[in-house]
Amino acid sequence: MSVPSVADHYARHLAEVYAWMVGGHEAAIARGETELDGLGIANAGRGRALDLGAGFGTHTIPLARRGYDVTAVDGSALLLEQLRSLDPSERIHTVEGDLLEALEDSEPGLQLVLCMGDTLTHLDDEGAAETLVRLAAERLAPGGRLLLTFRDYSTMTEGEVRSFTVRTSEEREARCTLTREGDRVRVQDHLRERKGTGWVVRASSYRKLCLSPDAVASQLERVGLRCARSSGSMLAIVGTREAETKA
Repeated sequence: MSVPSVADHYARHLAEVYAWMVGGHEAAIARGETELDGLGIANAGRGRALDLGAGFGTHTIPLARRGYDVTAVDGSALLLEQLRSLDPSERIHTVEGDLLEALEDSEPGLQLVLCMGDTLTHLDDEGAAETLVRLAAERLAPGGRLLLTFRDYSTMTEGEVRSFTVRTSEEREARCTLTREGDRVRVQDHLRERKGTGWVVRASSYRKLCLSPDAVASQLERVGLRCARSSGSMLAIVGTREAETKA
């Protein structure tokens, strides 16, 4: 039996409850503000930013509020619709589609390229992740930065299973199970919702990449980006294109 793609999983199962799962729009955007602060993104920013896997704007909206002109790219029409409702700012332009295609179509001179919230592991394979890093490096302005955050599934052993509760309320319960399968981890999302006097249970699954943090950092360095790393609930890797110096 085939496993749904990331886009299918979000369209059929995850997108409509995603905001609830992460604690609501306002709480998620507040966390986005904090994450950007921790990565050293200026409150009085300027220039163009590209947010890959923007969702409903966890980082896009804070960036626009800081003065950046942001292109928000996502495969979910529903999440982008939520973003536009939350902040119809003229500083934000939304694009529904493939992340790599949007990056390839972007004009050089970007101050920021973001691929955060574990989006990097949604790509098809390690080659796609390397392509994202290379394209981003080519499109960054001098001094521009590539911001990556992702979870390190490479520490899981083959066949290892991890299960946890994502969120519960009186009306819903969301649980997730991760299973290591070769160079992927299978993600099984289970949602239990109250319907009238009973409960309805539905589930869907998709696969994520198991990316090695060392390999990702090495790729940034190979394309000429100065690399810094930090750890938290997700690993963060920031690559900076060196500023041009006058002869």
